[in-house]
Formats: sequence, structure tokens, C-alpha cells
Amino acid sequence: TSGGVDWDWDDAGVPLLLYEGRVLEGVPVMDGIWDAVRVTGLPPATRVARPGEFLAVYADDTDVTGEVVQVLAPAVSSAAGVATIRLFSPLGAGGRVNIGVSDTGVFRQLETPRAVQPLGGDWSYTWSFREVFADEAGGFAERDPWS
Repeated sequence: TSGGVDWDWDDAGVPLLLYEGRVLEGVPVMDGIWDAVRVTGLPPATRVARPGEFLAVYADDTDVTGEVVQVLAPAVSSAAGVATIRLFSPLGAGGRVNIGVSDTGVFRQLETPRAVQPLGGDWSYTWSFREVFADEAGGFAERDPWS
């Protein structure tokens, strides 16, 4: 509220986004033979990314989806708060960067495991999956059950 009046979280129908902390900016670069992103605005001399983590680059403040890529190698910021983070795939464009985001995938179950539970002791199931993509025959629409 402001002066007892409720404050809407949008501006003429456009949602307002609230950010906390430093705004990191990144631009796509090559680091030797590797695709990378050079990120500024980081704390100095700090490990900022680990292999297997994901980061997202957002074109502008209205971009809420971003482009998600996976980190290839450990990255440490310089004394000036700049780091070059190697990536598994190239970025299309630069923008605001979030490090430590998550990514999703869709998998098709190849076979149903037989549910055999012994009378005593532990048991396990062995599952077989194959990743599928929206552009494959038949296609699909991925839905986020958590939002």
C-alpha cells in the first residue's frame, strides 16, 4: 500500500517485476573454442558458476522466459567482478543474467518395470526413458505443473 491505497503489481496491465540484489549483465563470447558468456556485476574474486548448473539470459525486463543454457566449466570472477563462463551451447543474445536457474525436459517411458517386491529386504525398479522434443512427430505442449 501507499498512503493506505493498494498498490497494483502492474502498470497499465503490464506486470511489474521486482528484483533484489545485483543485476548481472552478460554478452555472448567465445573462450578459445568454447561458447561462453562474459558476465559483469559479480562480486569480486568469487566462484560464480559450477559445471552442470544452468544460467538464463533475459533480453529485457519484459522477457520472463529467458534463454537457458548449461555451464560447462567452473567460473571465478576477477577482482573487477567480471567472469567468462563457458557453456555447452551458444547464446543467441546478451542481456540480464541469472545464474543457478533450472531447466526442464520431457521424457517418454520406454517400458514399464515389473513390480516385484520380495517378502523381506529392499527392492528397486529399473526405468528406461528417452528424451523427446516438441518438434518430433506428433509434438506436445510442455506444461509446468508447479505454476
